[in-house]
Amino acid sequence: MIKEYLKTHVQEFCIGIYKEMIRLIKMDNAYRIYMILHFSTNIVCFVILNMYSFLVNKKFIIFNY
Repeated sequence: MIKEYLKTHVQEFCIGIYKEMIRLIKMDNAYRIYMILHFSTNIVCFVILNMYSFLVNKKFIIFNY
């Protein structure tokens, strides 16, 4: 009876570790997705600002002639 209790206790412990591991992996994946979206948003903003700057400078060049 003690052996059965120990087996059950060890199995429950392993299941708990497994569930915690799955939860941590999901959190890590969510964080990575967040970082990728944040980085891509920064790239898009950088491109838009550079294009705007380029177009404004081009207008000033046209006005100087």
